[in-house]
Amino acid sequence: MNNFIKNLISIGIVCFLFLGSQSLCHAIQLQTEEQSTIDVFEKISPSVVFIKNASIQLDLFSMDVYEIPQGAGSGFVWDTDGHIVTNFHVVYQADKIEVILSDQEPYLAKIIGISPDYDLAVLKINASPEMLKSIPVGSSNGLKVGQKAFPLVILLAWTIL
Repeated sequence: MNNFIKNLISIGIVCFLFLGSQSLCHAIQLQTEEQSTIDVFEKISPSVVFIKNASIQLDLFSMDVYEIPQGAGSGFVWDTDGHIVTNFHVVYQADKIEVILSDQEPYLAKIIGISPDYDLAVLKINASPEMLKSIPVGSSNGLKVGQKAFPLVILLAWTIL
C-alpha cells in the first residue's frame, strides 16, 4: 500500500473519531447560541414555502399545450388570508405559479402585487387558515449594526422539497 493511501486512511480514521465524538458531545449539550439558532429555525420553518413557476406554451404543429418549468424559489406566509411574500424574479413571466406549504401541500397562486424595483411580489393562495402559519413580523426600530440575521427563507425552502 503506498503512502498516499495510508495517509488518506489515517486522516479518515482521525476525522471519524474526532467528528464522531464532537457530534455526540453536541447532541448531548448544545451551546446556548446553537440552541437559539435551532429555536428560530423550528419556529419559522412552518411559515416558509417553496414556489414553482411555469410557462404555458402551445406547439403549433400538434396544437398540444405544454407546461414548461421556468424556475423556483422561496417565500413565506404573510397572513392566514393566504398572502405569500416572495421575490419578483421568482414569479417573473409566469403563466402558472404553484406554492408548496411546509406540509408538502401544493396550491395554485395568483399574483396580486409586484414591485420589480424592490424585487418583491405578493401572491394569493386559497388555503384554509389552519394550513397557513404566518411569519411573526418584528420591528426594525431597535436593530443595531452587527446583530445576527438569518436568511431562513432561502435555507428552509430546500428542507421542504
